[in-house]
Amino acid sequence: MVKVLRKKVVSEIRTSYLQYLSVILIAMLSVTLFTGIFANYRNLDDRLNQIYEKTNMSDLIVTFNGYDQKDEEFLQNLDLDYEKRIYLTGKAGTVNVNIIVFDENTKMNLPTEVSKDQYDTNDVLVDSNFLKRKNLQIGDTTEIEISTMKLDAKITGTMIHPEALDNSTYSSSLIYVGIDVIRAKFSSLGSLFDSLISLYYNQYVIKCENSDDILTKINQYYANKENNNLVYAAKRMDMPSNISIEADVIQAKKMLYIFPVMFYLVGVLIILTSISQLINKERMNIGIMKSFGYSKKEILTHYMSITVLLCLIGGIFGIILGPLIIPKVMDTKYQYLYQLPHYRVPFFHFEYLISVVILVIVSIITSYIACHKEINKKPIESLRGENSVTIRRGILEKTSFFQKIPLTIRMALRNMKRKISRTLMVILGLLGCSALLVCGFGIDNTLNYGLNLEIDELINYDVSVGYTNSGSKKPTLEQLDGVEVVEEYAKLGITLQSNKIISTNLYLLPKESAIFTCDYHQDGFLISKKVAEETGAKIGDEIEIIYGDKTFIDKVSGIANLCITQGVFISYDKLEDLEFKPNAAWIKTTDYHNNENLASKIEELAGIESVTTNKKMHEVANNVTSTIRIMTTTIKIFAILLAVVVLYNLALLNFEERTRDIATLKVLGFNRLEIATSLTFEILTSTLIGSLIGLLFGYPLLVAVLKVNENPLLTYIYHINPSTYLLTILLTCGVSIIMNSIFSLLVKKVKMVESLKSVD
Repeated sequence: MVKVLRKKVVSEIRTSYLQYLSVILIAMLSVTLFTGIFANYRNLDDRLNQIYEKTNMSDLIVTFNGYDQKDEEFLQNLDLDYEKRIYLTGKAGTVNVNIIVFDENTKMNLPTEVSKDQYDTNDVLVDSNFLKRKNLQIGDTTEIEISTMKLDAKITGTMIHPEALDNSTYSSSLIYVGIDVIRAKFSSLGSLFDSLISLYYNQYVIKCENSDDILTKINQYYANKENNNLVYAAKRMDMPSNISIEADVIQAKKMLYIFPVMFYLVGVLIILTSISQLINKERMNIGIMKSFGYSKKEILTHYMSITVLLCLIGGIFGIILGPLIIPKVMDTKYQYLYQLPHYRVPFFHFEYLISVVILVIVSIITSYIACHKEINKKPIESLRGENSVTIRRGILEKTSFFQKIPLTIRMALRNMKRKISRTLMVILGLLGCSALLVCGFGIDNTLNYGLNLEIDELINYDVSVGYTNSGSKKPTLEQLDGVEVVEEYAKLGITLQSNKIISTNLYLLPKESAIFTCDYHQDGFLISKKVAEETGAKIGDEIEIIYGDKTFIDKVSGIANLCITQGVFISYDKLEDLEFKPNAAWIKTTDYHNNENLASKIEELAGIESVTTNKKMHEVANNVTSTIRIMTTTIKIFAILLAVVVLYNLALLNFEERTRDIATLKVLGFNRLEIATSLTFEILTSTLIGSLIGLLFGYPLLVAVLKVNENPLLTYIYHINPSTYLLTILLTCGVSIIMNSIFSLLVKKVKMVESLKSVD
């Protein structure tokens, strides 16, 4: 008997292959999205960890002003593995550069993929990003300006360095300089060089297990030190050079918690419905098998094996396609944003099996529930089928208005009421698809809205300038052609205390501003939204600002919806104990199209550290958000594919269940268009209801996704355009119409005699 049942499995799959194919596709899409996003996270995380391991990347970096032997003794007492080094900032023409000076004892934060077989302390290595910016080649000489010193460095090779993974045009390039290159510059000092160079050490790189505890001890040490010379102390993931890629790793991981889970739940729901409907159609075959003497266990095993086989086939395809498609799509952007070595990463992870196992368990439980009722009936009851369905006429159906509705539409409404479980599944399935689409498009809306709100309205500048030191440069800037307004301000690093203590920036602004349009003139401090979220501070709450040895206490006067710029904002005249020394400026220009040329002229001025145009700031922001944009685009594509498969599956089930209705309508003389209208009306009505309800869940889902995917570099200003809701409705209903139009072509194949002869 077992052999016969095996043959029957193959026979049933051949007969109902379209329905079985839909189950396979839903299973495949669900597993593909989960495994793809998981693979993307693990691939990026593994590659980053391999870089850190191969380069012996430090866990902490401590930067300070002025070497102090007591600081080193403190680290020695902590029994830490550390190195001290010289870390400088400078310029190579208009390109900002960071310089790391290494010697023969350097063992941490080493370069990888060096273009030379061996390198030594006579070498100058640069990242490939620097060569592109400067249009240079290996062997060329570049002039590096470090404070008042100029160094002519001959480039001897390229590298990838763990502290220069950011490949964006706005980030500083890294130059890895051997100590003997510096020694040659000061050859006249002779043996005094080694004694003098030790005074220029300004950084410790530290390897440790418990980085959080060590960082706390280091901060406490410097806070209690009489002459606090600490610039910053940061963990690896918070280092300025690594914060962007570390944030992408975190985002890639957190993406697993929302989109794939909801997508997976919708897929499971549709699989559950499909399997139930498929087994319900088999009740006559179940009666025949019982008549032939098959046991309940054999019948259950037979149908369970079919559903398990379908889910396994879909799951296996998903396990293969997910890691192949999504990581490759994301890696295109990662390679553009970062300098990443090409390490091989595992293709398969054990976690992939979890998604398949869940589908298999769901299919087994559903098969058991659907079969249990039929296998407990007598064979004659199963063979007779369910030839009657009691449907009570509702109030609406008794009205004269309802009687005037075309018969084809009334039959569609009757079928929706008779098959209420399937109708609910259509609604729930499309609800999930609709919510995913609103969320996907809404993320783009939110990112664009926040960036445009800040850059084009709240802080409406054309060029932003940072100074190398404090002191006004307004007269010099105003003399340049094309400059209309120059507004200087001071940006200071502070510690802010409210419900939590955080490090942020204090912006001392002019008394009146034509560029910074947020209201900072009220009594108290204006704070950005991200500061409010991180500290838990609300309007009216008291906050404490600590800058150096000065403390300022006042209430929060307002919260600014700023996306990129974060901190506390106040007019400089309200903090009398703090001398106003501008270190940055915003500029309005007379000709927007000339901003790039003006920026180039400003970069050539003495004392200028950085220059950013409005256009470049948009590029910076888009690079920061590019990863989540690509991921949400992928989600939108999968949501549309899910809608296609869901509607295809349900339209197919609806068509096969209504063959008797279709035959009746054909006998009564209705043409194919009228019958097709009945089929389309039924599914389209359910689609529209599901989509409209899904719109309500789009915004909460958007907030949940972005809350999980917090980005340390920006704040989300939640916003969904009205056009997003309209587009979602058009997409879901459009797919529904297309699917039903395809199945409407099968109306002519329905044979009236055979259909009307059936017991049902």
